[in-house]
Amino acid sequence: MKKFFTLSAMLLVFVANVLAEEVTIDFTAKGYENGQEITSVEQDGITITFDKGTNSNTPKYYNTGTAIRLYGGNSMKVAVSGKLITQITFTFASGEGTNEISASIGTFTSPTWTGSGEEVTFNVGGTTGHRRVQKMVITLSASSDTRTSTSISLATGYKTKFTYGPDGESFDLPAATVMAGSTPVPGATVTWTVEKVSGNDALAPTISGNKVLIPNYSYGQVKVTASYAGNTTYRESSTNYTVNVYKGRTNLQELLEDFANKGDKDWNGGIPTSYWQINLDESDNITPINATVTYVNGAYTYIKDANNDCMLLYKNGGIGFEKGDVINGVDGEDINAIYGNVKTYNGLLEMEVTENNFNKVSSGTEVTPETIDITTLGDVANMNRYLKVEKAIYLGSPSTRNYTFKVGDAEFIVRQTWTNVSVDNLEENGVYTLEGMGAMFNDTPQLYLISFEKTGDATGIETVTTTDANDNAPKFNLAGQQVNDNYKGVVVQKGKKHIAR
Repeated sequence: MKKFFTLSAMLLVFVANVLAEEVTIDFTAKGYENGQEITSVEQDGITITFDKGTNSNTPKYYNTGTAIRLYGGNSMKVAVSGKLITQITFTFASGEGTNEISASIGTFTSPTWTGSGEEVTFNVGGTTGHRRVQKMVITLSASSDTRTSTSISLATGYKTKFTYGPDGESFDLPAATVMAGSTPVPGATVTWTVEKVSGNDALAPTISGNKVLIPNYSYGQVKVTASYAGNTTYRESSTNYTVNVYKGRTNLQELLEDFANKGDKDWNGGIPTSYWQINLDESDNITPINATVTYVNGAYTYIKDANNDCMLLYKNGGIGFEKGDVINGVDGEDINAIYGNVKTYNGLLEMEVTENNFNKVSSGTEVTPETIDITTLGDVANMNRYLKVEKAIYLGSPSTRNYTFKVGDAEFIVRQTWTNVSVDNLEENGVYTLEGMGAMFNDTPQLYLISFEKTGDATGIETVTTTDANDNAPKFNLAGQQVNDNYKGVVVQKGKKHIAR
């Protein structure tokens, strides 16, 4: 009897091993070039299809991380014919992001998906960030289901981004067809569901008829799923897609007022935003307005609109405009938006652009900086504004790429954000006219330097150094007042000046 049970157990293991197989797909061994766009991969009867989805960036292979990068909004479908996918274990490369990954069927608990189906689609959440997929181990099993496999085909042109107001209060579901191979399944119908993937508390989508209803003040991402229940002849199937829901901003004034009041938004984490650049009157009549590009340096594009409000648009490689360009979202009778993520980066407000739909109206407009009282540098209105500061005395460099200046009794930091802006000719105690962009680092106002011109030399001030002084000696400011260790600025101690930081 014991031998019988032992033999039976061995037979079950043997059968399980025959029915199940593992396929390892290693993207590092495919010979891809750095930056190569990846659309599909086929190996051992498995097809992996990549799609950019709602992101302007397509999935690409990069040597850094030796992995395929899937950006927020991208998707990846894994499919096999005549077998079932029961498990997929991912290997993610170092340096990847933390975007949530959702699956069309089964359960994904990083790094492993479990379920049962001939295909499964993985969607990367968020509008920014990415995941780095280096390797996949896919477990397959033979299917005992003799019914005909099905899939669901969605008509093209369905909405993948939505803003309450400009896009209405709802969006239409696409036409869906249940297919057996290339043939529609007669009489087959689908059931639709919608769920929130991420976003604020107001995002609670519902379905009414063939429409998805989105509440006002919502932003985040929702997943729309079409399901076919199957029958005795045809297998069940499902498919899904994601829709990015944006917080609509008519103009920069609206956005800056909300930021100044510290609204109920996650400014650090970011707010998916569509920026339309229009004015509304009391009757909600729309008037498009222009913006002028005030400065461009690599990924940084600064604009000032017709209401005299300013913003930094950030995107790797820039968004395609130059200083002096006049831009707006008008395209014939349509008004388009810039889409992205509005957030603070170490306290500096910026819009990380994912899709630029603005047009260039003209180029070559003269752009001049605005002279300010340095005590207003930290005002929200001066953040990201093209500024001029006059009669600024250079005191020294307390840290790499940071330079301390003062106007009157007010000290401030000038930051060499762009390394192509040289600071080699700065002279301590020199008097300068500075030009740059208003900025913020945590709670410290800064000027991102663009240019400087020496206009003279300060009098009555010795060379400022950053050498340590005797900590036990009394300290005085430049007005002769004794100060304590909490004082920040130029300090006189034992007859020597230094910068207390």
